[in-house]
Amino acid sequence: MDQVNPDIGAFKAKGGKLITYHGWGDAVVSALDTISYYEQVRKLQGSAQETDGFFRLFMVPGLAHCQGGKGPTVFGNHGQQAPNANATNDLLMALDHWVERGVAPDSIIASELIGGKATVTRPLCAYPKKAVYGGSGSTNAAANFVCQ
Repeated sequence: MDQVNPDIGAFKAKGGKLITYHGWGDAVVSALDTISYYEQVRKLQGSAQETDGFFRLFMVPGLAHCQGGKGPTVFGNHGQQAPNANATNDLLMALDHWVERGVAPDSIIASELIGGKATVTRPLCAYPKKAVYGGSGSTNAAANFVCQ
């Protein structure tokens, strides 16, 4: 929230990897401020490719301030473990996978949990991409969406 310096080149130079997320339903901090910060970092890095090599931003529909909200808002964030947690649906595991294996997350699957079970899943796409329904299958299943 207080990060206003987009010059994080030293972090990148030391091999740092950064995943940031922000909920569109956050009533405390504007999601547009986080997008603006990301865009400023991208401008200083000179290209999307340079930025994507170390920094990913995921925008989360319905997510309130760090947790809660409507829809699929559980992805290992704020101490909430994703069901059957792995690098595709858990933020920390995705970061570990990126650091240890060099595989950056292009999407993270978020879940809506009812009684501890995922009833709705949806991909969170690396900004600026968005989840788009493919036109067939259940709209409650992440597998039926693509990041574009």
